[in-house]
Amino acid sequence: MSRYTLTIKPSTHISTLCYSVLRIEPYATCEYSCAYCYGKWYRVETENKPLKSLINEFRNLVKVLTRRNLKTIPFRLSTLVDPLQPIEQEHRLSRYIMKLCLRYDVPLIICTKSTLILERPWIELVTKLSSRQLAIVQITLTTLRDEVAKVLEPRAPKPEDRLKVVEKLSSEGVPVVARYQPLIPGVVEDEYIEMIQQLKYAGAKQVVVESLRLTLGEINNLSKVIPELRKVEWEPYTPQQPQVTRPHIGWRRYVVSKIAETCRKYGLEFSTCKEGFLELCTAENCCGMHYLDPEKYVLRPTLHEVWRKWLIRGKVPTPQELTQEHEQDPKYICGNKLMNYPRQLRRALKQHEKTLVKVLEKENLLKHVLGIEETPKKAKT
Repeated sequence: MSRYTLTIKPSTHISTLCYSVLRIEPYATCEYSCAYCYGKWYRVETENKPLKSLINEFRNLVKVLTRRNLKTIPFRLSTLVDPLQPIEQEHRLSRYIMKLCLRYDVPLIICTKSTLILERPWIELVTKLSSRQLAIVQITLTTLRDEVAKVLEPRAPKPEDRLKVVEKLSSEGVPVVARYQPLIPGVVEDEYIEMIQQLKYAGAKQVVVESLRLTLGEINNLSKVIPELRKVEWEPYTPQQPQVTRPHIGWRRYVVSKIAETCRKYGLEFSTCKEGFLELCTAENCCGMHYLDPEKYVLRPTLHEVWRKWLIRGKVPTPQELTQEHEQDPKYICGNKLMNYPRQLRRALKQHEKTLVKVLEKENLLKHVLGIEETPKKAKT
C-alpha cells in the first residue's frame, strides 16, 4: 500500500489544469463522511490518525528551499481530508503547518469546511499569514439547504455556519475563495443564484466550481435521495478512468455558464476546477493565488497559459515553445529550472510536465480536458 506524498499524482486533468500540485495531508482520512467525496478513492488508510512523518517531511523540505533561496508553488492544506476536522483539536498538526509556513515564508492555500478556523490559535495564525500575503482560505459549500446538507455532508458544519466563516475571515482581511462544489444535478439548479448572492454578501472574493464525480454504483445509491441524478446523462471523467463519471458536458457547460454569469452580475471573480471552460473564467488564477504576494511563490505552466497563447496566436504552442518561453519567466518553474529543486519536487513536477505534453500532442484529448468542441478563434488585435 502506497503512502501519502507532498505532491499530487499526475493525471490528465490535474497535470494540465492545476497550478497547486503540492499538498500536505495532516491526517489519514476525514471525519465529515461526505457522500460525494472523491478523496476516498485515493486515501491509503481507513483509520484516522495524524500523519506526523509527512509533516516532518514537509518541514525538512521547506528548510531546504529556504537554504537554497528557492520559491515554491503554494502548498495546498489539503486535498483528500479536511485539515481542520475535529481531530485537529487534539493533534494540532494543521496549526503546526501554519506555523512552519509563517516561519519559512511558504505560501499556503487552506481548504476547509470547518468552523475551527475561527477559534484560537488557528484564527490568529491565519490572520498573521494573511497579513504577509502568505495565505488564502478556500471554504467549500455545496448547498444552502440544511436538509440536503444533512444527507450529503452529515458530519460537516451547517452551510449557514460556513457562510459565517466566510464573513468573519473576510472582515479580518483574509482573502476567501468559495469552492462551490460539487455541482450536483437536482441541487445546484434551484439555488445557484442565492448561493452567489450569499457569498457576495459574506465577502468572498472569488468563486471556483467543480462538478460531481461518482462511480455508477455511487450514482445509483445517491439517486435514492436525489432522483434527478437519474435524469442526467453521465460520461467518463477521462478516457483512462471510465469507471469514474461526471454529468455530460452539455449539462456542465449550461450550469457553469449560468454561475459564471451570476458571478459577473454580483462582481465576484469566477474560475473552474478541473472543468476546462476557460473562456468563462474571469479570475487571474483559478485557485486565487493572485491574492498572495507574487514575490513569494512561483507557478508551473498549464493549459491556462496554453489557452491564452492559443487565443493570441491562433494555434496551440508546441511543448517546446511552452517550456522555452516560461523558462525565461521568473514567475515560473519548468524545464531546466527544476534542476535546482530538491529531488522529490523535481521528479514530481517533471512527471506533471510529461503529462501536459501528452495532452498537448493529442488534439481530441486536449479538447476533452478544456471542455471545447471547436478550436478557439484568434483574438482580434
